[in-house]
Amino acid sequence: METENLKPFFTDNEKKLFVDKYRQLLHDLSSYLKPDDISNMKELMTRVIKLNCYTRDKNGINGLLRNIETALIGTEEIGPWKVFHYCNAVLSTYSKKDNHHRRS
Repeated sequence: METENLKPFFTDNEKKLFVDKYRQLLHDLSSYLKPDDISNMKELMTRVIKLNCYTRDKNGINGLLRNIETALIGTEEIGPWKVFHYCNAVLSTYSKKDNHHRRS
Protein backbone atom coordinates (compact mmCIF):
# COMPACT_ATOMS: atom_id res chain seq x y z
CA MET A 1 0.00 0.00 0.00
CA GLU A 2 1.27 3.49 -0.85
CA THR A 3 1.84 5.87 2.04
CA GLU A 4 0.31 8.70 -0.06
CA ASN A 5 -3.12 7.09 0.40
CA LEU A 6 -2.73 7.26 4.17
CA LYS A 7 -2.20 11.02 4.29
CA PRO A 8 -5.25 13.14 5.07
CA PHE A 9 -6.47 15.44 2.32
CA PHE A 10 -5.70 18.51 4.46
CA THR A 11 -2.94 18.99 6.98
CA ASP A 12 -4.09 20.54 10.27
CA ASN A 13 -2.85 23.96 9.14
CA GLU A 14 -4.48 23.61 5.69
CA LYS A 15 -7.77 22.60 7.28
CA LYS A 16 -7.82 25.75 9.42
CA LEU A 17 -6.85 27.92 6.43
CA PHE A 18 -9.48 26.28 4.23
CA VAL A 19 -12.29 26.74 6.77
CA ASP A 20 -11.35 30.40 7.32
CA LYS A 21 -11.08 31.13 3.59
CA TYR A 22 -14.26 29.19 2.75
CA ARG A 23 -16.22 31.19 5.36
CA GLN A 24 -14.82 34.43 3.96
CA LEU A 25 -15.75 33.41 0.42
CA LEU A 26 -19.30 32.54 1.52
CA HIS A 27 -19.52 35.90 3.27
CA ASP A 28 -18.28 37.76 0.17
CA LEU A 29 -20.72 35.92 -2.10
CA SER A 30 -23.67 35.82 0.34
CA SER A 31 -25.83 38.28 -1.58
CA TYR A 32 -25.48 36.17 -4.75
CA LEU A 33 -26.11 32.71 -3.28
CA LYS A 34 -29.42 30.89 -3.44
CA PRO A 35 -30.50 28.74 -0.47
CA ASP A 36 -29.31 25.48 -2.07
CA ASP A 37 -25.97 26.84 -3.32
CA ILE A 38 -24.06 26.29 -0.09
CA SER A 39 -25.15 22.67 0.34
CA ASN A 40 -24.50 22.03 -3.37
CA MET A 41 -20.98 23.47 -3.05
CA LYS A 42 -20.24 21.32 0.01
CA GLU A 43 -21.53 18.21 -1.75
CA LEU A 44 -19.51 18.94 -4.88
CA MET A 45 -16.29 19.59 -2.95
CA THR A 46 -16.74 16.31 -1.10
CA ARG A 47 -17.33 14.50 -4.40
CA VAL A 48 -14.31 15.97 -6.19
CA ILE A 49 -12.07 15.08 -3.24
CA LYS A 50 -13.34 11.47 -3.30
CA LEU A 51 -12.84 11.31 -7.08
CA ASN A 52 -9.29 12.62 -6.60
CA CYS A 53 -9.94 15.62 -8.86
CA TYR A 54 -7.90 17.78 -6.52
CA THR A 55 -4.45 16.64 -5.59
CA ARG A 56 -1.28 18.41 -4.57
CA ASP A 57 0.64 20.06 -7.35
CA LYS A 58 4.33 19.46 -8.02
CA ASN A 59 5.15 21.98 -5.27
CA GLY A 60 3.00 20.15 -2.72
CA ILE A 61 0.24 22.77 -2.68
CA ASN A 62 -3.29 21.49 -2.02
CA GLY A 63 -5.36 22.19 -5.16
CA LEU A 64 -8.68 22.83 -3.42
CA LEU A 65 -7.10 25.29 -1.00
CA ARG A 66 -5.34 27.05 -3.89
CA ASN A 67 -8.64 27.42 -5.76
CA ILE A 68 -10.44 28.84 -2.72
CA GLU A 69 -7.62 31.36 -2.30
CA THR A 70 -7.85 32.25 -6.00
CA ALA A 71 -11.61 32.80 -5.69
CA LEU A 72 -11.04 35.12 -2.72
CA ILE A 73 -8.49 37.13 -4.67
CA GLY A 74 -10.99 37.34 -7.50
CA THR A 75 -13.74 38.71 -5.25
CA GLU A 76 -11.36 41.45 -4.15
CA GLU A 77 -9.87 42.25 -7.56
CA ILE A 78 -12.67 41.73 -10.09
CA GLY A 79 -15.76 41.63 -7.90
CA PRO A 80 -17.93 38.96 -6.33
CA TRP A 81 -20.52 38.90 -9.12
CA LYS A 82 -17.98 37.81 -11.74
CA VAL A 83 -16.42 35.29 -9.37
CA PHE A 84 -19.86 33.88 -8.59
CA HIS A 85 -20.52 33.24 -12.30
CA TYR A 86 -17.05 31.75 -12.77
CA CYS A 87 -17.53 29.42 -9.78
CA ASN A 88 -20.87 28.30 -11.18
CA ALA A 89 -19.22 27.49 -14.51
CA VAL A 90 -16.43 25.52 -12.83
CA LEU A 91 -18.84 23.63 -10.58
CA SER A 92 -21.01 22.83 -13.58
CA THR A 93 -17.99 21.44 -15.44
CA TYR A 94 -17.08 19.16 -12.53
CA SER A 95 -20.70 18.05 -12.20
CA LYS A 96 -20.79 17.10 -15.89
CA LYS A 97 -17.49 15.19 -15.57
CA ASP A 98 -18.80 13.42 -12.46
CA ASN A 99 -22.07 12.47 -14.18
CA HIS A 100 -20.11 11.14 -17.17
CA HIS A 101 -17.82 9.24 -14.78
CA ARG A 102 -20.83 7.65 -13.06
CA ARG A 103 -22.31 6.45 -16.35
CA SER A 104 -19.04 4.90 -17.55
